[in-house]
Amino acid sequence: MSTAADENAGPEISPRLGYGLPAAINLGSLLGSYEIVRKIGEGGMGIVWEARHGTLRKRVAIKTLKPEVAMNADFVARFVREGRAAARIRHPNAVDVADVGVENGIPYLVMDLLEGESLADRITQSGPVPVKEAADMMVPILLALATAHDEGIIHRDMKPENVFLAKSRDGTVTPTMLDFGVSKRDAGGNLTQS
Repeated sequence: MSTAADENAGPEISPRLGYGLPAAINLGSLLGSYEIVRKIGEGGMGIVWEARHGTLRKRVAIKTLKPEVAMNADFVARFVREGRAAARIRHPNAVDVADVGVENGIPYLVMDLLEGESLADRITQSGPVPVKEAADMMVPILLALATAHDEGIIHRDMKPENVFLAKSRDGTVTPTMLDFGVSKRDAGGNLTQS
């Protein structure tokens, strides 16, 4: 098992802080090797974009911090920790994080681009999920959480919005755990706040 120090190992990502807002993101903007294609969604602290790798042309999802949040060094550090933590969880029911970086003051995570809907959207549109179907969805999510716990990572924000029902080309639905924004290292100190 790795230690809390391992999470901070490797090259440091030094965002440009204290020099005004980070650059704006527009369609066609570049973040590293990725071109922004469209906005997928937005939360309290971040925005999720569809992007395309410039050389490979692979479609990915990129999560960025909102500019006002990216000005806070603590939030940027937590965001980078989220990326590092999520990248360590190798499980078919956890979203794969492929890269983390800061470009023009914009911290970003590169993840699998999933097609489908969140469990929250499903419940809003169709009502409560039948018990057997809910159990079939949650067992793989619990296995992904167990894998995270084996790595010493505690998610701490499991809710329907963070369970994505990813639909493959053949129509198969794979429940996928998202968003490690408030995760913490079991061996580390308190990394979250109210």
